[in-house]
Amino acid sequence: MENVVNVFVLGITIKNRHVLLYRDEDGKLKLPGGLLEYSKSPLETLNNKYINQIGLSIRSDKLIDVISVYKRNKKVHNVVILYDIKVNPGDLKCEWQCIDELSKKIIGSLTYEALILKGFVVK
Repeated sequence: MENVVNVFVLGITIKNRHVLLYRDEDGKLKLPGGLLEYSKSPLETLNNKYINQIGLSIRSDKLIDVISVYKRNKKVHNVVILYDIKVNPGDLKCEWQCIDELSKKIIGSLTYEALILKGFVVK
């Protein structure tokens, strides 16, 4: 198996200790975003993902951090570009989740890492 490098772009949208998450095909709660789209900037990719996953476009952003997650046993290196995102008003395809009620068991691993980095404790 060859070594693989993935670049993800994720956004965190928080309001009153609630975070905007969507459910993937496996039922895991995840932050909006995904793999960087070929020939698109990180913010173009993130805006496209927000529109497709939650139904809203982004209106402001602030880079939080770039996280590097290396999985030696799988020969995978994930790089995550993480933004603090504000969204335009509109109809949501997902819902606000209370951060205090999230558990590590029901959210994806990248979402967990991102929320910890942002300073939130997840059970």
